[in-house]
Amino acid sequence: MNQQRMEINTRTEQEVSILKLKGELDASNAVIIDHELQRLITKNPKHIWVDGSGISYISSAGLGVFLSHLSTLQQKNIRLVFFGLNDKIKNIFTILGLEEIIPIVKDLQAAQEISRVEFIAE
Repeated sequence: MNQQRMEINTRTEQEVSILKLKGELDASNAVIIDHELQRLITKNPKHIWVDGSGISYISSAGLGVFLSHLSTLQQKNIRLVFFGLNDKIKNIFTILGLEEIIPIVKDLQAAQEISRVEFIAE
């Protein structure tokens, strides 16, 4: 099984950590995403934004890795925001009602606006 179907890039700017994902997010690589989220959470940013513009597929295991951290994020007052999801992936979040608990916005600028954070994008 090819476990490198997902590229992960992380950057932190001011009080925001951005997790950029590219590829297929499924059970074969959910553990890697889980470890990266844990690492980011220990740094106590005010925001974790997930750039999902490169996600081509997400399984229940992929969704579960984010859902499993929601209570910890709430306890630490860290806001999780997804942006850049393609229509297919966004529709999965909508059908499951995840938009009610995780903000999903169009792009980086919208993430900055709802979070009231400004910085210069790459």
